[in-house]
Amino acid sequence: MRQTSDRAVRWSPGPATLATHGGPGWISPLALYQMRAAFMRSGAFGPQRLKDVAAQAQLRTILLAGMQVDELEPEFGPYPP
Repeated sequence: MRQTSDRAVRWSPGPATLATHGGPGWISPLALYQMRAAFMRSGAFGPQRLKDVAAQAQLRTILLAGMQVDELEPEFGPYPP
């Protein structure tokens, strides 16, 4: 099992989720919310599932309660030149 340092937890911008399959070691609740929102909006992994909608609602009401909905949504637009 991978050991984490106190520094990784201390610098996390809020309650974090441990990523166990490579990539970043910790993911902030906002990043988790925005990644799921982007996947749900783009349909990259198929249609929306009820459990994803429920997870988004839970993140929004518990961990991201101080933010407005428009602050939470990821920005979509054309790639810059």
